[in-house]
Amino acid sequence: MELFKELETVERLHLLIQKKATGTPDNLANRFGMSKRNILRILEKMKSSGFPIAYDHFRQTYFYDGEVTFDLKIIIVQGDEVTKIKGGENFSDFDNFFFRVTNFVTGREEVCPR
Repeated sequence: MELFKELETVERLHLLIQKKATGTPDNLANRFGMSKRNILRILEKMKSSGFPIAYDHFRQTYFYDGEVTFDLKIIIVQGDEVTKIKGGENFSDFDNFFFRVTNFVTGREEVCPR
């Protein structure tokens, strides 16, 4: 999966999890147009990055078991020009990309590679 496509997916998942409106993994897979396995892989990556994601079997939805603030910003520097791009808007392609994620268990920032 392309990096920016995955980042957009993480952002959309975050909003659904925040609203407790994800539905089951099968529902998510259908909604996102991908396999259940890919959805579960992305959710696992989010969990391992510090997102306190839990699943409510009664309501059949994912939720955050703690407070989460997620703000994705990408800054591309080209010469003297700085272009700010916020997650979900106008992405441009580049290969070597790292971003910071706050580990909500330890409170420290961690650099996550592509």
